[in-house]
Amino acid sequence: MNALQTFNEILQHADLIASAIIQQTNPKRDLISQRKAYEDYGAELIKRGVDSGMLKPIRNGKAKNSPILYSRKEIIAQTKTESIMRNEGYAILATLKE
Repeated sequence: MNALQTFNEILQHADLIASAIIQQTNPKRDLISQRKAYEDYGAELIKRGVDSGMLKPIRNGKAKNSPILYSRKEIIAQTKTESIMRNEGYAILATLKE
């Protein structure tokens, strides 16, 4: 792992910690709509998170058209997890090539 990767890892950890603090102090600020989640993080990432069980959508109401909400903390944790998995995969491949 080079210096830039380490720096990015530290920033991602800081984002996750900040999100956890926000979730505990003001839980409503942690929640974002599905539309906003798709815009900010990409629909593919959100759908992958729901399919894998990392993200738990919350319907805000009982009607079919009630907004679906996601936790920013869970989304950030998912992106961090996927990043680690990708980096470990590359490390394993590099080891196998040697």
